[in-house]
Amino acid sequence: MIAYILKLAKDGKIDLNKIEEDQLNLLKQEFAQELAAFGITNANVYKHLLDWSDNSNKLITEIGYRNSASIKRGTDDSNISKNTFQVVIYGNLKGGLFFYNDSRASYEKK
Repeated sequence: MIAYILKLAKDGKIDLNKIEEDQLNLLKQEFAQELAAFGITNANVYKHLLDWSDNSNKLITEIGYRNSASIKRGTDDSNISKNTFQVVIYGNLKGGLFFYNDSRASYEKK
């Protein structure tokens, strides 16, 4: 789909606004390896913590951390902080086996 939209835009058959262009560039970064198979190599590659591939295997790992806080002032003061650590591992192996794991660990402090 990304390659198709890029071709339509290049041929002048569709006009993308600024937001659509930004979203398309993010998709090009995320799927740069797959687009290279179609000869589209002008995308900046999205940086993953671990990005390994060979002819028919691929493994990608991403790690993230998020903190959110709720503060309520009034008759009952309360501060709640929620921290989340996330690890995503996905890829594919020779023969068409695809795997995806999204693990998260959260804790709240009151």
